Amino acid sequence: MSTPIEFFFDFGSGPSYLAYTQLPGICERTGAELIYRPILLGGVFKLTGNTPPGAVDEKMAWFIGDLEIWAAKYGVVFGFPKIGITNTMPLMRGAYVALEQGRLAEYCDLVFNSIWVEGLNMQDVEVFATKLASSGFDAEAYRSGIGRQEIKDALIANTQEAVDRGAFGLPTMFTCGRMFFGQDRLEFVEQAVLGQLPGTD
Repeated sequence: MSTPIEFFFDFGSGPSYLAYTQLPGICERTGAELIYRPILLGGVFKLTGNTPPGAVDEKMAWFIGDLEIWAAKYGVVFGFPKIGITNTMPLMRGAYVALEQGRLAEYCDLVFNSIWVEGLNMQDVEVFATKLASSGFDAEAYRSGIGRQEIKDALIANTQEAVDRGAFGLPTMFTCGRMFFGQDRLEFVEQAVLGQLPGTD
């Protein structure tokens, strides 16, 4: 049986995007199974008392530069959105609609790349719907789906679960009985799956 790597993420998180670009390769090399766990970063901050990098101007400037360095290291496109990402809740709820349809990985490809590669304002309902429709998704199903209580509850429950398990920011990965925080810890995630990291099951 393949080793699961649980990937807790929010589409509005630049580090989550970078982790998203690398985790499939790790799974391909190690035979691990990538499990997408969409949650709400704002909810994590609220539950843990943590604050986003943007709360400190100097930290935010460093943060963006650091992500650009890592993107260059990974050889991936990274464009920090010109329009601030302030509300990803509809996008994250949409991930649970996609999960019901068995298209979560495709949905993640679409949303991550729309934001961080194409620079689209996916917070705009019309931009979101147009992009969904042009990519073969039923935009109306998502419009109605994100308002369903069971979809809202799933996002809340999974966010709480991540915090209960020790998460305080994103991306957070769980594998081999251990938590890894940050896209700069992906090397350790791979080592854990391969049984090369001390302290993992």
